[in-house]
Amino acid sequence: MRGIRIACVLAGSWLVAASALAEPIGFVAALRGRAQLGQAEHPFVMATIDREISTGDVIETHAHGWLKILLRDDTILAVDAESRVVLHRFATAEAPTRIDLLRGQLRTRVAEGFGRLARLELQTPNATVIARGTEWLTWFADGNTWVCAVRGEIDVRGRGASPESEALRLSGRACGRVSADGVAAAVPQPTHLRPVAMRPGQVEDRSSFPARPADFEPRDRIILDANDQPRERIEPNAFPDEGTPPAATAVP
Repeated sequence: MRGIRIACVLAGSWLVAASALAEPIGFVAALRGRAQLGQAEHPFVMATIDREISTGDVIETHAHGWLKILLRDDTILAVDAESRVVLHRFATAEAPTRIDLLRGQLRTRVAEGFGRLARLELQTPNATVIARGTEWLTWFADGNTWVCAVRGEIDVRGRGASPESEALRLSGRACGRVSADGVAAAVPQPTHLRPVAMRPGQVEDRSSFPARPADFEPRDRIILDANDQPRERIEPNAFPDEGTPPAATAVP
């Protein structure tokens, strides 16, 4: 009997830990092509619009794929094709949100809300980017990290640099590169790299660099469906027990 009680306590503790681990921090707001997500030691699943995202999730986009994630604090992550991103940590009172870009291209928009500037730390294999309430583009290719500011300021350091060392600060549309040996320096706009768009299809439609969201409005950062059309999000468990789900309502 004592063994059974211990087993039940251990099982309950495991379920509580698993529940805490699975607490959602955002969801897939838009998708084009194919992408998958999952966690270490768990099978990956194909991404779908409205699928919830949790701390520890790994996101991978396939060739010609594109994925947009909206986090709980309104931070937006636009993940371009053939990229791998890890949601390492969501913001706490002690630490900022941390995103790892291990491969490919990412556009990040950190929200300004609730009377504060949200803080985010982005890491690549050889660089760290710190930002508050801003927007920028990041590429990791051929052992180099390229960063371009779109709005606001970002601080860039090589991963081996001391936190007390002076960071490369980029603002406006300035760009920088962190070389494979961890040296950060300002550079011209890297026109040989594909811009990362906030909307699918935008790169082909716009030749400017860095690509800016076309007619970006608050509703766009909340929901875009697979056809890049704004709509209302249907909350989980909002469907009735019987019958077919209600159609999504277009945002006026």
